[in-house]
Amino acid sequence: SEFASRTAEKLRHGNQRAGALLVFAHTSPFRPGLRFNKLATMQLHPPTSDTKALVCAAVSGLRRIYEPGFQLSKAGVMLMDLYSATEQQQSDLLFEEPAPKRDHGKLMEAMDRINERYGKSTVHIASTGRTQEDAAGWRMRQERRTPRYTTKLSEIPIARA
Repeated sequence: SEFASRTAEKLRHGNQRAGALLVFAHTSPFRPGLRFNKLATMQLHPPTSDTKALVCAAVSGLRRIYEPGFQLSKAGVMLMDLYSATEQQQSDLLFEEPAPKRDHGKLMEAMDRINERYGKSTVHIASTGRTQEDAAGWRMRQERRTPRYTTKLSEIPIARA
């Protein structure tokens, strides 16, 4: 829930929507014993940046892959099929037209403004199980994130001769 909430916030900040969410979990490859390495992909139709929809998809994916008895060392979510929030695909031959859903755009916008003003996780989905004090010391590990050469000047490589 925490990972999906954070990704939803980042999607909205980038004015994007996700068409699919991948959930993964695995044990340490260095620890002897039983191995666990599974993932599940959840299709999101229509594409969304709604925290509630992304958390529901992540929890559903986790329920699909979870097996008790393993000491997991890493878990996470990845978003796929990213779309601009301004573009909307009109119809899809593979999916039936969904029943009209309530638009949570204004709620998500209000949630983001409150968290921006009073600090991260001031308002959050209850299933994250975090208090504001817990969330202050928590950070995602992003050591494998690709560099942002085209969007962040401080990450442009410098060649010295």
